[in-house]
Amino acid sequence: MKGVKISQPISISPRAIWHPQPPQLPEVYLSAIYMYLAFDGSYVRNDYVRGVEDAINNFLSDGGENLMLAVLIDYPSGFDVSAKLIVKLRDSSGHLHIRVLTKNEINMGDPNTLVNFITEANNIAEDLIGRSIIVTRSVLYINGHGGEIMGTAQDWTPSDFLTPKELRQALQNTMHFNIIYLHSCYEGFFEMAYDLRDLADYMIGSPVNIIMWRTRDETRRNFERWILNQTLFKKWSNNIISTREYAIAICPMISATYSAQPIVQVLYLRSDYNLNGINDLEEIKEYLDNLANRILTNWNTYKNIIKEKYNSIEKIRMDKISVENENTHQKEEVPIMHYAKIISIFDVLWPEKTQIISNLINAVVVFESDSNIPSLAIFMPKYFGDAIKDKYNLFGPQADVYINNGEKYSSFLEKTYWDSLIAKIRNFFKQQQNNFVVYFATFRQRLIALVYTICLKDLRLY
Repeated sequence: MKGVKISQPISISPRAIWHPQPPQLPEVYLSAIYMYLAFDGSYVRNDYVRGVEDAINNFLSDGGENLMLAVLIDYPSGFDVSAKLIVKLRDSSGHLHIRVLTKNEINMGDPNTLVNFITEANNIAEDLIGRSIIVTRSVLYINGHGGEIMGTAQDWTPSDFLTPKELRQALQNTMHFNIIYLHSCYEGFFEMAYDLRDLADYMIGSPVNIIMWRTRDETRRNFERWILNQTLFKKWSNNIISTREYAIAICPMISATYSAQPIVQVLYLRSDYNLNGINDLEEIKEYLDNLANRILTNWNTYKNIIKEKYNSIEKIRMDKISVENENTHQKEEVPIMHYAKIISIFDVLWPEKTQIISNLINAVVVFESDSNIPSLAIFMPKYFGDAIKDKYNLFGPQADVYINNGEKYSSFLEKTYWDSLIAKIRNFFKQQQNNFVVYFATFRQRLIALVYTICLKDLRLY
């Protein structure tokens, strides 16, 4: 029978002498940060990697007890190792234990790599202190290129992403995390949050692009200020601040990397189950599915509403704009990115449900930088006309991936009609090329409109 081992009889020598085992030592209860650093991607500067290494080397240097940092780094070309596993642990007496292992080439886009990393790190921790560990507080921090619906932690050797479905699969086979921190472009979307529901308490992410810090020292300082802030970590470990307070305290790290449209959110994934007995994210999914089906069934009515709202959006420039980096104070050229807000979609297309959706989103979004009104992003197409379409390839590859292969990446798309709705809208825009003009909305304006995003072909933004 599969999965069942049949014990074989054991032959015992009559001369065998039983030796009593030493008493089992009690488990050690730890607070831990697991860093999954997918740096084997495009445009990852060596100074950025070195700055992260400096922050890791300094972490746990100022004492503490029962604290652990585990790091898996997949290096870009130009380094003398392909990958490295680091475990740093302060035991119950405050002694610091460190183990560093070099690794062969690994695929950070493989969910098994994440599972194996967490398992091996915990085994090393137990070996270092000679006792079993129980991780009572934990953060999973993932840093790497994001590809919207295709996922996070892009690995160029081979070309792969950790998709929302794969991340869910990995977490179901590891441990419960209090916080999942996605330091990747375009990963603070509903589609990702839905796949992570109930597998962690909180998720930190952003629906827009992120720009890496420019220098080694700037990178080190920002990591030590946010995710590797030793003071905040020890306060959380000692129960001086709650998990929610800790998540909000460390999340501005993403916001600090933006050159334009700063936004970072803390989402409550576990949710307090509502009166319907289901997770809030699950209920939002049901409403989105019902909305998609409603529009597809009554397309001739809704297409005119969609066209009207697209034409009513304030026009701004689509080409690159010059903005000031918050850290370097230097001017940088970045494209404007947009996305759809779920509340706005219901305002336009199913207003009777807007208040219900608003209440659900208020329960899920516990913090949002740069806004007092919580919102939740979801992928939507936008149409710019031939000139910009040709320049940025706006109807692909992201839209094609979403429409044609979305079920492969996202449980939300596998369970709903949302990808069919996206295909319908995208095809409708294509048919309007000669006489249909669509404008844009700045992020800061909360317009009631069905709008916004498709990824630009230029993926150099990190």
